Order: sequence, then structure tokens, then C-alpha cells
Amino acid sequence: MINLKLPRRRNLLWSAATATRYQNGWRMVLPVPPSGNSAYRVAGRRVISSKEWLEYQAAIGIFASTKRIKKIAAPQQIGLTIRWYRERAKGDLTNREKTIEDALQGICFDNDAQVQRKASIRYDDFSGSPRIEVEVVAITDSYPEGTAGA
Repeated sequence: MINLKLPRRRNLLWSAATATRYQNGWRMVLPVPPSGNSAYRVAGRRVISSKEWLEYQAAIGIFASTKRIKKIAAPQQIGLTIRWYRERAKGDLTNREKTIEDALQGICFDNDAQVQRKASIRYDDFSGSPRIEVEVVAITDSYPEGTAGA
């Protein structure tokens, strides 16, 4: 097991994380990931990950292994629901979507190209319990090509 040395505040946040198994997927309550703007930066042609982002990814991996989260293997299509309860009126929902997809890639699914349906909701919950609730489910039905699939 990896010895993860996170700042004390981060360890407390991870102690509240939960995972619930569904018949065809998972529901997880996780600490809020770093925003896309602070997770990576581009230098020339290289993408450089921040220390905070690398720590978050490592923590997701440890969390998933302790909760025995099984990956939904490609080519199985998945549905992804993201609920972000933000702590203050700051931040962009689409940046959080991308970072949580990147964090779960390789852990809950092989590639974010498997995401066929996605719903994202931002809640302004200033009660002091910021979190991300994520549902990852395998899609078992199919829709004819050219339809919305809703």
C-alpha cells in the first residue's frame, strides 16, 4: 500500500469519502478535486500536473482500492452523473467535470471516451461540506443512431 502524505486538512476530507455499489456501477462521495486551472498547466507542448493534482489522483486510487471499486472495462459505454456542492461562489462546473473524469479514468473506467451520457449539476451549498458526488453506471440499453437517447 502506498503511504500517502497529504496535508492534514486533505486527510480529514478523505475520511468522509464513501462508495456505494450498484448493480451496474458505483456512487461515490469524494472531496472536491482541484480545479482544472490549478490541476495542470501547459509549458510549450508539455502538460505539467501540479503537486495538488498528483496527490488527489493518488488518493482516488487508494480510496478505490480500499472500497474495492471495479473498473467498467471498454468498450462498455457508461453514464456519468456529477453533483458538485461547492463551498463558495467560485469555480467553473466544466473545469470540475474534466478533472473528476481525469481522476476516475483508469480507476472506474478505462477511458473517458466511454462516457455516452453525462449530467452535471452545481449546488451552492455554503454549509461547509463541499464535496463531489459521482455516479458511474454501465449503460445496458441502446438507442438508434441519430436519437438523443434521453
